[in-house]
Amino acid sequence: MSVAAISWVVSFAIALLSGIVALFASGVVADRCVGWYRISSFEGGSGYFVVFVALAGGLAGTVVGLAVARLAAPRLALGAWRAAALAVIVVLGIAGAVAGLARALADVPPEIAGERLYLLVEIRWPSGTRPPAPAIGPGVLRLGARSGATLRRAELGPLFLEDAREDAGTWIVPGAVEIFTTRGTRVLDVLAGTTQVASILLPLRRVPVAADLEWSDWMPGTGGRQVSAGIPVSYRFRVSPRSAPMRRQVVGPFTVETRVREVFRTGGTDALSARSAFDIRHRGVVVAGPGETTEVAVIARAPAVLLARGGAGCRLVRETSDGVATVDGPPCLSDAPTWRLTPPRSGTGVADGAAPETTGWLDTRTFATPGLYLLGPAILDTRTLVMSPRGWPPEPTHVLEMPPMALSPDERSMAWYMPGDTETPPAIAVMRLDTGATATLPLDRARMRYRAPQLDLDAAWLDHHYAWERGQDGADQLVVRETFTPLPHRGALTLGRSGEYQSYDIQPGGPGLQRAVRDVLLSDLRAQSLPDEYGTLKVRLDGIDYGVQYVDSTATVAVFTYKGTPDAMSRIGAQLDRVLASGRLDALLVAETPR
Repeated sequence: MSVAAISWVVSFAIALLSGIVALFASGVVADRCVGWYRISSFEGGSGYFVVFVALAGGLAGTVVGLAVARLAAPRLALGAWRAAALAVIVVLGIAGAVAGLARALADVPPEIAGERLYLLVEIRWPSGTRPPAPAIGPGVLRLGARSGATLRRAELGPLFLEDAREDAGTWIVPGAVEIFTTRGTRVLDVLAGTTQVASILLPLRRVPVAADLEWSDWMPGTGGRQVSAGIPVSYRFRVSPRSAPMRRQVVGPFTVETRVREVFRTGGTDALSARSAFDIRHRGVVVAGPGETTEVAVIARAPAVLLARGGAGCRLVRETSDGVATVDGPPCLSDAPTWRLTPPRSGTGVADGAAPETTGWLDTRTFATPGLYLLGPAILDTRTLVMSPRGWPPEPTHVLEMPPMALSPDERSMAWYMPGDTETPPAIAVMRLDTGATATLPLDRARMRYRAPQLDLDAAWLDHHYAWERGQDGADQLVVRETFTPLPHRGALTLGRSGEYQSYDIQPGGPGLQRAVRDVLLSDLRAQSLPDEYGTLKVRLDGIDYGVQYVDSTATVAVFTYKGTPDAMSRIGAQLDRVLASGRLDALLVAETPR
């Protein structure tokens, strides 16, 4: 075959070969980009990205191979095999160039011995001054990468205001943040609530080395390496492998070490939660326990008692009278919500969720009030440190996200909402904590009005319809009140900014209530009727379109919009509340929510 006359068949074979090489090379580059650019795997996002890039690269490689075979090879007097080799070299060269450019522009975190790194920082206040109290708001370290005068990207880390310690007349606060890139000038902002304590030009190498694992010297809060923010603090820093403890806290003879895998915002606020594992040391020696510990809470401080949770369940960790740490294995679940059963001494409420605002840190808040706490199938009395196996029973059932509604005055029984099923209607369940005996009481929704169990069924609602009476055995028992005034029906208002979903929901209701609600908007608020859309009744009020929708699965009638202002939706909700309280719509509210 003439080197100047490569046939179309051979040309397509070369194109196919270069396309296959490009497909695999593009897939490798895309896979690396997933890590470099932290492309989420949520709903297969990273996988789709790799597949799309690989296919696009394969198509481009096919075009390159065909161009080499038809254009370059004749001009260079290349035979088929050399043309194929040239096409592959060109494809691999392009893939290598793209990979190099992508790597250069990516924020790739540095590593030491194959481990990603945290930046540990200590901020020192001058003598005679104290750091802000945690009540001012969350402490935050913001590590930014700056290109020129532009802050290109930043990551947040915790500043542990509650861990402030006094040393030689000065106060020191520790903190940590992930080192997320080797690019740009590093800027560290130190914030306490809304107060900016300092903005530091951090003298850290772009690629830290083993020497950076040691603490730096203390650096003054004035001078070229810190931009003054009004507080003359000083600081020091070091890097730490991610597998090493980020935080150490002392509780009596125990030291709790927190190894943090990830830090993230809590509910869109600046309060930072973490995904962590914990090690508990007793006088320097690790307290052994089954499985990895993912939660640690302080039960008591004098003497110190800790509750550790993990894959193997729960265990109480305490020191015996002879100075030895013991581990008890109570029958509670590691992932069960914690509910406080006994109220604070100054209050009369019961069963409020005591989960901390943030997670992943040593929990010092949940058990701060001595009393009874429900931990899945167990109950812990923090006053006596006794764990009872009489927590949630298998039957009657309960809703995981709902706490018990009440604890009897003698603390021997608890009551909760039992959801129904296709054969059993919803009810109020009661269990004796001393014997484990259970019973159910009827729930008459036609008289005992509520919107949805999670919204209304609490201690006050229970007290309105039921009462605790002393039984023949001397224990309190729950009974239905013979008489009570039905509570007025009301809806649930959800507000948002213009462009966000806003609604006023009424439960329980049916199609008749849907039409009646539309009529109220037309007659009472002078709304304008619009054509219906797919079963949704439409009205226009003050230039804004609203829908009145019936949701059969939850027996809910909802007035909703995406364009109205919060004031406008509040006005609609207030009027419908007045109409519901008047009793005009009582006949249209169904007795039971479909199950």
